[in-house]
Amino acid sequence: PSLSIIEQKSFESDRLSPSRLRYFIHKAKAITLVATHTSSVIAYVILLTPKHPKPARIYSIAVDTPYQNQRIGSFLLDETIRLSAQLDYHSIHLEVRKKHVNTVGFYQKYGFESVKSLPEYYDNSDEGLRMVKYLARQTT
Repeated sequence: PSLSIIEQKSFESDRLSPSRLRYFIHKAKAITLVATHTSSVIAYVILLTPKHPKPARIYSIAVDTPYQNQRIGSFLLDETIRLSAQLDYHSIHLEVRKKHVNTVGFYQKYGFESVKSLPEYYDNSDEGLRMVKYLARQTT
């Protein structure tokens, strides 16, 4: 339930329903990482992990409002990148609203590049951007 609350507060449209969140957590080829504070979930990221050679995909990442601007999203993104590389993915994809320039800039700081414009991608017809980060091959 706490993921659903964070989801509802974080996104203006295209929100994941509680049943869709349960699907991602329990049945999908996905990994959900959470950040907690005093036993409460305060942030999450859903990373889709399809069969290789497809790329990993950040499906959703959100931080509860009182905990924003405390580097929690940065921590989750760092862990997601590390985990994707560990799982031998070549890249990570995500989509973001083009008008959210701060969010686009956040991803760019982590090496994500805009690779495609997605006109009317979101439910409310907002334009999206597909971004990709290429990962270094792991050597063991």
